[in-house]
Amino acid sequence: MSRGVDSYNRTWDAPAKGVMIGRGNYLYVVGCNVDLYLFRDDTTDLIGACTSTCVYNRETMDNSNAEGYCNGNNGCCSISVQRDIQSFWLKLVRHAGAVAEAVPSVKVIISEYYKFHTNDLYSAWVNSSNLQGLWLRTVITDQPTCESGQMNEDSYACYNGSNCEELAYGYNCFCPSYSRQGNTYVANGCIQAYNPMPKGTCTRSCGNITIPFPFGIEEGCFANANFRLNRTSSNAIVLDRRYAQYHVTNISIDDGFLSVSNMLNDTGSNNMERIVDTTNIEYLMDVTDGIFDFSQEDEIKIKWVVANLTCEQARLNNAAYACISDNSYCLNVTRGKIFDGYRCKCSDGFQGNPYLQNDCSDIDECSIPNKCNGICHNFDGGFNCTSCSHGKVYDPTKRKCTMSAKQHNLILEDEVPLLVYEFISNGTLYDLLHTDITTKCLLSWVNRIRIAMEAAGALAYLHSAAAIPIFHRDVKSSNILLDENFTAKVSDFGASRSLSLEETHVVTIMQGTFGYLDPEYYHTGELTEKSDVYSFGVILVELLTRKKPIFINNLGAKQSLSHYFVEGLREGALMEMIDSRVVEEADQEDINDIASLTEACLRDKGGQRPTMKEVEMRLQYLRTKVLREAQNLPKNDEEIEPLLLPNTRNLPTHINPFNAAHLTSQGVSGYSLEHEFASSIYLPR
Repeated sequence: MSRGVDSYNRTWDAPAKGVMIGRGNYLYVVGCNVDLYLFRDDTTDLIGACTSTCVYNRETMDNSNAEGYCNGNNGCCSISVQRDIQSFWLKLVRHAGAVAEAVPSVKVIISEYYKFHTNDLYSAWVNSSNLQGLWLRTVITDQPTCESGQMNEDSYACYNGSNCEELAYGYNCFCPSYSRQGNTYVANGCIQAYNPMPKGTCTRSCGNITIPFPFGIEEGCFANANFRLNRTSSNAIVLDRRYAQYHVTNISIDDGFLSVSNMLNDTGSNNMERIVDTTNIEYLMDVTDGIFDFSQEDEIKIKWVVANLTCEQARLNNAAYACISDNSYCLNVTRGKIFDGYRCKCSDGFQGNPYLQNDCSDIDECSIPNKCNGICHNFDGGFNCTSCSHGKVYDPTKRKCTMSAKQHNLILEDEVPLLVYEFISNGTLYDLLHTDITTKCLLSWVNRIRIAMEAAGALAYLHSAAAIPIFHRDVKSSNILLDENFTAKVSDFGASRSLSLEETHVVTIMQGTFGYLDPEYYHTGELTEKSDVYSFGVILVELLTRKKPIFINNLGAKQSLSHYFVEGLREGALMEMIDSRVVEEADQEDINDIASLTEACLRDKGGQRPTMKEVEMRLQYLRTKVLREAQNLPKNDEEIEPLLLPNTRNLPTHINPFNAAHLTSQGVSGYSLEHEFASSIYLPR
């Protein structure tokens, strides 16, 4: 847009029928005080819009440290392309009263990523080194779906070993590897080479981590590029998947998974284990990536297979077959009803590495304590255990049967100090909500509110009542333990940070769990009490919906629960997201109240979220209200409710959740212990 032009339209059409701009691209506008609108094809179907504002003083802009992320108020904004498009048109509008001479030109860019620089505002062009490029997709358009394409074998384009993906105007083929390298349109074009014979001198341990083959660090030490690991300057082991890096803490050959931590401990690196572009809140990701399965990533486990082949297919190529040890076998790996690939295991009674020649050796079960409390005979692949004869007892110290002697009392006295743990009989809130979603959840609506209230109270104590304020930094449902009475106990303070009384935030290396991370903390690195509030909001959504913080949606892709919930509220689909037991037991008004509170906790900006104390007080009021309704007790809380939430006293049944939760410091200024006592006098103890 040049000087003197206030409104500008532009269209784009694909150069060929089978070419599209892929989802995951962004449309950026660099300019001062302009609006950008993006429409699909030649219709008024709005894909997205954004506003870019800035101050006209260049010195102020240069000193604002506004470079990098396009946030809309630094002279740059962006629109995420959420679906594949063959054509689009855009409209650019300069604000009324905007001074075009101050920043005369406006640039529009479409790219996978653009790193904003203030200089780009004032120049006539954008430095291409700050652009990642444009992702274009090709489409086979003779059939509308993969299923219809597969029905016509003569024209179906995807050879065996390649995957079919349905797109907006047809389908395309890709190789099931993280880089999608290979030729899907020729026979065996996707089968990656596999070297079953590593060289002799390889690094097989780093710190306390063992690196077994087929994984490796040096050239010639890993079976193929999928199994290549990197070592950082601080001796951290990293799996690099191009778009993300994972700090590997354990490699299981027998069970076929990698354990990864939440954070790279290398202070010289700002890479998180899963580098997700959270500027695109509607981010979706495939569950599988070549030989890796990320469906359990929120539980810090990544499953892996040798190749996306069946055991039968793998044996056809003997030179690349991975299960080369004697006493080993091939195992087909599935994810539910979906086939992932194959891996190898030592046969029962043997242990070792099935991916190395003659490495599966017999297990001597007789040497394992308490494996056999009698006469033990070991043989290849198994053992026999015979009970001690009459008059003899098994001596665990000597590991043999001895004549019985006089019974001695066992006295637990020792100079070595013991660490005593409290037994948590009901596990974690995460397990209770998500372990088996096919059965009805044990938690009633009343108990869910109570657990939320107790957890909020613990966090509020850490934030405002403890002698030194403490931010938990890893608030999640798996860190909320439930004892025999289902009383909530907040645990795991390994990531917590304390502050001096005059501090309100701390700048720190990113740490937390995906699905719970505060987006403001992610972008700024500033940890505040409101970061815990955001994470707690995700727990409230889990209690309402019984979905995991990162869950598999109906399209088979991973999705953020917080974004799913907020979008559902905007679309008026609250009740469609709620767990069936909540729908059965809770009143619509109570569900609306919790949803309003949850939305307030999940706001993008921390300053717009309530404090944990305000959240706790609101939950206390709601629990009192629910218990009174359940017991048909008289309502005497009219004077308490407006003190907790003054703007929602007379809300209609179908509330607007974005206007309902004005939880501010003014909203609770009248709260007192007397009111709390009065509101809880009828509660059971």
